Amino acid sequence: MNPGVVYAFSAFAIWGLFPIYFKALHSIGAVETLAHCHGAA
Repeated sequence: MNPGVVYAFSAFAIWGLFPIYFKALHSIGAVETLAHCHGAA
């Protein structure tokens, strides 16, 4: 299989899963997210 087809399918799958990911993050506050990303908490 052509690697471009695999990359395209992967990109479309990830793009389709983004709404689920952001919906899960909706309950977490911005400060908590930033503190977690920078290792301080």
